[in-house]
Amino acid sequence: MLGGVKWAGPLSFVLGIVVSIPFMATNLYVGPIGHALDGADLSYFVSFVVAGVAYAIVARPATRVVTATDRATAAP
Repeated sequence: MLGGVKWAGPLSFVLGIVVSIPFMATNLYVGPIGHALDGADLSYFVSFVVAGVAYAIVARPATRVVTATDRATAAP
């Protein structure tokens, strides 16, 4: 009904969460990088950047190279 799921968004979101786990420093869990930084929680920033870059790469439209023979056979 709505045209299906655009998987680039959910997959990028999950990838961002998974990559940010080592950077977490919360009351429930402290990752190795969060511990090395004396409790600095950088997971929000890491997750945001990774998910954004992953989405930009996966969701960009496919480009098609038009050759001279394609132009010659195309209808006007």
